[in-house]
Amino acid sequence: MDAEHIAVTLIDGFEQFRSGFERYTATAKDFFLESRWAALRKSMQDRIWHSETAINIGSSIIQELPFNQRSWSSISQTFLDHFKANDWYPLAVSYINACLRQAYGEHSVSFSLPLPKLATYDVELRNFTLKDGLPQALAKALSLDGAIPVSNAHSALEQVLSKVHECGVDPNNSSVCVDFFPELFYRNQHAYAVGRIHSGNTFRALVFAYTHTDEGIVLNACLQDESDLLNIFSFSRSYFLVNTASPVGLVNYLGTVMPHKPREQLFINLGFQEMGKDLLLQQFMMKVSNSDKRITYAPGIRGMVMIVFQHPEAEYVFKIVRDKVEPPKTITEPEVIEKYRFVSGQDRVGRMADVQLFKNLALPIDSFDEALKRELMAQASESVRIKDGYMVFRNIFVERKLVPLNVFLKEHQEAENIPVIIDYGYAIKQMALTNIFPGDMLIKNFGVSDKRRVVFYDYDEVMPLTHCRFKSLRRSSTYEEELAMEYPEPVFEGDIFPEEFFRFLVPKGPLRDEFERHHSDLYTPEFWNHWKAHHESGRLMDIQPYVANVLGDWKMGG
Repeated sequence: MDAEHIAVTLIDGFEQFRSGFERYTATAKDFFLESRWAALRKSMQDRIWHSETAINIGSSIIQELPFNQRSWSSISQTFLDHFKANDWYPLAVSYINACLRQAYGEHSVSFSLPLPKLATYDVELRNFTLKDGLPQALAKALSLDGAIPVSNAHSALEQVLSKVHECGVDPNNSSVCVDFFPELFYRNQHAYAVGRIHSGNTFRALVFAYTHTDEGIVLNACLQDESDLLNIFSFSRSYFLVNTASPVGLVNYLGTVMPHKPREQLFINLGFQEMGKDLLLQQFMMKVSNSDKRITYAPGIRGMVMIVFQHPEAEYVFKIVRDKVEPPKTITEPEVIEKYRFVSGQDRVGRMADVQLFKNLALPIDSFDEALKRELMAQASESVRIKDGYMVFRNIFVERKLVPLNVFLKEHQEAENIPVIIDYGYAIKQMALTNIFPGDMLIKNFGVSDKRRVVFYDYDEVMPLTHCRFKSLRRSSTYEEELAMEYPEPVFEGDIFPEEFFRFLVPKGPLRDEFERHHSDLYTPEFWNHWKAHHESGRLMDIQPYVANVLGDWKMGG
């Protein structure tokens, strides 16, 4: 295949990726209106697999090229010229870079294309003029000018007005503007209209959260604090489905109401994983190149399955599977990849960290700590190679840096640890509510965010709750009987005895006592089998990521 043919084929590959991405995303509105929650989640999952397939195809196309600077310059210029005037141009660049990484590893560093300036991209907005007064503008905004049928729009208006007044908006100020992104953000059983109130360059979020009741679609909350939005757009929640003609413009718009949210995470939140990964890698390499510190081990207990490392000044950790995992673990690298892939398509309910898989990622060898470098070559040699001054990782997971829960508990006083250990129990419960059994529930496998929220991040034993068998321990009547047989029947793979959890979930002491006061039901088969039956019935449990302040009713999880 010659260079021109490769360029045209890559253009077609990206166009197919884009059309498929938009097709899956476009289904969300109808599924939300029709309360088809399983179908809406499947659209999100299918979009992930579609994106993976697009990168695999593009990578295989590039591998047919005899690689040199001249041929690549010709191909990349043809590709870029095709998309230059398109709002998806930055996404096309990130697509090519992902294909290059996967196909060529260390060579991709030299041939990767620079991302364009993202600040120049914008989106069309729906503006609500205040010339007829703030109440009239907000009344129109509540239904996005009739785009969504809101059953309680009239009764909710007074509460919305009150909240807007509370944030200091002067309805008589002619410079005050209200605008909204014209499409809703869909996830699980919720939809969000993201807007803002602004005067000049001062922005305040105005987000409407909708859900379903027996009366139809209702406004459930009016949110104005950045902290509320950061929770909704958290790295520990599943991806949104939202239509947009300009992905970068949309991220720029979101940045005006969430200035503290990393842009790479916003792209990932919206399903543009490769764009987010490109930015993440770019920023990581800037940290490494501008620092005299080395990439070294991440804090926490040494993993039996993974080697985990970080750069002290970067916001992410890297995980690579050992060649031989340590007993009693028996999992293989392909099985680990499948576990992480499974989690990416689930409702992560704010309790499971987002993880991005990089293939053939090349990092400069000189930036690594010597001890880490030796261990990588000794215990992950099947997955790591050294070439041309780079360590190239065949498969490597990258996730947000958290403080391991066991480390947090050692570094803080009991008064600070008590709410965190209670939240650890809620993290386990909320995963169960969405059909997730964490498997290895040791505190070392959970992290604490900067908001002191407990998040699970070790997925090598995770599985659907419905695949587990929760049983009671045998109750012996005599000491001799207890010695003879601990269980009333043979124990099979997948059998789980919750009564044993008290031995290892929380170390003995005041924190365990506090944990058990709130979460002793985790030690009973009844808790787990109740939720197993719930999921086997086909019902989906929804945990909303905000406190409802219009209807006045909210589920666990805010």
